[in-house]
Amino acid sequence: MSAPFRLTIIGAGSVGFTRKLISDILCVPEFAGVEIALTDTNQHNLDMVSEIIQRIVDVNKLPAKVIATTDRREALKGARYVIVGDLGEAWDFRALIRAFRLLREPGAELIALGMTKPTRIATTASRLSRT
Repeated sequence: MSAPFRLTIIGAGSVGFTRKLISDILCVPEFAGVEIALTDTNQHNLDMVSEIIQRIVDVNKLPAKVIATTDRREALKGARYVIVGDLGEAWDFRALIRAFRLLREPGAELIALGMTKPTRIATTASRLSRT
C-alpha cells in the first residue's frame, strides 16, 4: 500500500461527474489510503456527493477517507493532486488561479477536467507553473 496522500476535487458538487471520477480513482492500487477532499460552493450537492462517495468506500471496505467542505483553502491544505471538476457554465476562472496559487506542496499537481474553456485553463496553468 502506498503512503496516504490528499486528493482534492474543486467543483465536486457535480454528482455524476464526481461519483464516476472517484469510483475510477478508487480502483487504482496506488491510491489506496487516499484522503479525498471534496469542495464546492453548493453545500446541498456537496453533502449528496460526500454521502455517495462514503458509501462506495464503506461498501467496498476501502482504506480511503472522505472529507467535504465548502472552504476551498481547507480542502487544498496538503493536497498532492488537485482536480478541478466540471464547473459547467458558472465556472470561475479566477478560482482556478487562486487554487493554483494556494497549492504550495512541492510536487503537487493541478489537473483540470470537464471544463468549458480547457485551452484557456491549460495556457494559464502553464504560465502559473513557471512563476
